[in-house]
Amino acid sequence: MGTQVGNGLDVTVKYIDDKTGNVAS
Repeated sequence: MGTQVGNGLDVTVKYIDDKTGNVAS
């Protein structure tokens, strides 16, 4: 789980990617 966010957007992308592993791309 990499939380390298500066806007709060990466956090959501990484979160979804960790949940589904298909959205963060």
